[in-house]
Amino acid sequence: MTKQQKDGSLVKTKLLLKDIIREGVHEYAKEPYKNIVVNDLDEAALELIEYRGTEDFYLVINGQNGETRQSTYDGGTTYYYYDDKTKTVTNYRIDSLPEDGYDHRIELDLDKQNIPYKLYATAAAARAQTDEYNTVVKVSYGEVIGYRLTTLTYAGDLIANIGESFTSVLDKIKTMLGDYEYFYDTDGNFIWQRRPTYINVSWNNIVQNPEQE
Repeated sequence: MTKQQKDGSLVKTKLLLKDIIREGVHEYAKEPYKNIVVNDLDEAALELIEYRGTEDFYLVINGQNGETRQSTYDGGTTYYYYDDKTKTVTNYRIDSLPEDGYDHRIELDLDKQNIPYKLYATAAAARAQTDEYNTVVKVSYGEVIGYRLTTLTYAGDLIANIGESFTSVLDKIKTMLGDYEYFYDTDGNFIWQRRPTYINVSWNNIVQNPEQE
């Protein structure tokens, strides 16, 4: 939405999706607010952040509290790893770990869950297996590196063509969100809600009516 200020300047602000739906139905369908029910839409959402750099990026994570100790493009930093099987200490550059040695939890991919290498700053600490260890996250182009809290607004410009009804706007919002629907119920209320999938619904056994036997 664009508003003109007293000095003539224009300020563009994004409306919450639930406000767009409520105000649009009220204005264009002439529905009173009491007949407009918008369910399953929060004011905030989690926005996934995708890495778009061309070089691999490394996060050195504190193994105890999960905080980032170091973020770098330089893969030459060396840490030490103690191998329980061979009882030896090996030094690794963070860009040369075996693939199963990286910490994959930041990718939000359950198929890549693994036990990452515990890496230490010194060989002595590795042998002692102290609590001061690190894990390394390797981030490549296109991977998710985290998320941020954002207001739940429309992604892009929400524009209807001349002559289109307000349902075209509702359809664009529905397409962006995915599993949502809108309709009028039998009481004449406009309903916006997440579409039921019945995936987690348990059904009672059907009992035959003896009178029908």
